[in-house]
Amino acid sequence: MELTSHEVKEYFTPRDFSLGESLYIYGRKFLVFDADNFTKAFYYKNFGLTDFPAVNVDQPKKPLPKMVGIELR
Repeated sequence: MELTSHEVKEYFTPRDFSLGESLYIYGRKFLVFDADNFTKAFYYKNFGLTDFPAVNVDQPKKPLPKMVGIELR
């Protein structure tokens, strides 16, 4: 079943998709962490934005657990 126009109270706008900002879509949290050149050109043309700092989302790798007490024959 689709929502009708009187049930929808707000729509997303380009301002909702700012780099480094999180937004909720259907109850799930999304982080906008980078943009491609097309998107950067759109934001420059429409909003005059020139600074697009990417958010580092890399996580440190956890060391693998070592096997203890097993003898190989």
